[in-house]
This record gives sequence, structure tokens and C-alpha cells, in this order.
Amino acid sequence: MLSLDQMRAESAYRAIDELGADALDLARKLPVMLQTNGLLATWAFLLAKKQTHRRCLDQLLRHLRTRKLVAAGGDDAMVVFQRWVGTKTGGELTGPDLRRLTGEAIDFAVWLKRAAEAHGEGT
Repeated sequence: MLSLDQMRAESAYRAIDELGADALDLARKLPVMLQTNGLLATWAFLLAKKQTHRRCLDQLLRHLRTRKLVAAGGDDAMVVFQRWVGTKTGGELTGPDLRRLTGEAIDFAVWLKRAAEAHGEGT
């Protein structure tokens, strides 16, 4: 049985393999973005950007779903965000839930950064 850290690492390395070289710089910046701006502001920023940012956001969402922190049906990052901020029905995001999501997002992003750095050194 894998530890939680091993699951995060596995998910992050798989995500970097799928994202490719164009996402390495963003992956390196993501932990600081989440720590500085929080999950909701970072999520909104990534939603507003181009394809690379959205693909990185999709990987984060996939990880949060595997940790059962986002409902299984939440496949669209925009819909998930709208539910979180209350513009779409489907669930209320409480303070403890937001802290749990943010903590897991930061932990995943740190592993994503490590995977990006390892990938970048190999190219």
C-alpha cells in the first residue's frame, strides 16, 4: 500500500509526463502561487489563461478527485470552481473544506515542481 506522499509523487510524475516540456516553468511556480494567492485565486488565474495553464489545472483537479476531495462528477475545472464560489449549485465549500483542498493542492504542487525539475534536468 502506497503512502500519501507516494501517491502524490506518482500523480505528479504522471502529470509532468502528460504535460510535457511547455508546462515545466508553470509547474515550478505553482506551489508559490497557491501559498501566496490561495486555491480559489490561483484556480481562477489558471482558468483565465491559455492551454498550458488549463492542462496543468486539469492535472490538479484529477489529483484532487483521486483523493476524493472533489466529487467524482467534477470533470470540468470551470464547473468545479463555480460550485466552490457559489455561482452554480451543487455544494457549499466550507472553510475547513477549503483549507483541506488548499493543503492538498499545495502538497501536490510541491511534488509537481519536483517532477518538473527532474524532468528539466534530464532534457
